[in-house]
Amino acid sequence: MVLANDTAELNDDLIANLLDNGYKICVSKHIRRLDKNDSIRKLKQKLQSEVDKQDQINKDNNKSGAKGTSYTIDRRASNIREQLDRLNIESNELFEVALFVSCSAKTKEELDEVKDFIKQKAETSQVKLVACYYQKNGLQSLVPFANKVDNSANEYLLTEACAIIIPFS
Repeated sequence: MVLANDTAELNDDLIANLLDNGYKICVSKHIRRLDKNDSIRKLKQKLQSEVDKQDQINKDNNKSGAKGTSYTIDRRASNIREQLDRLNIESNELFEVALFVSCSAKTKEELDEVKDFIKQKAETSQVKLVACYYQKNGLQSLVPFANKVDNSANEYLLTEACAIIIPFS
């Protein structure tokens, strides 16, 4: 499983809860600091993507006569605007974060139980994890000293949000 792309903050309680059990679960974190100019550019691109999605929804709604906007897209756009403001004003850095969670079990029933456990712990921490269907890329991102292969699994967190998940910081 991999961290979904709409998480504004990540709590270390999630990682502790995932690892504090009898299941065979592996958590791999990939964290990379981004240059300030690249950070601003990436966030602006992400914001524009959300605005474009909202515009498309509005066009579709106008055609069908419906009214309203997507709360999820509005919330994501608002979070991105807040990140941009905090990045410009404060001495914050932006970090590219990928969180991979792997589990194993002897039977399919046990695997389903572990998967449900992971999803429940993620929901409790208000984090969305989604299944990674590229098994080879996921495995290559998990093994010790691995390089992150799945580039779609990036989330952008500011200094405070990222510092929580870095041990001994």
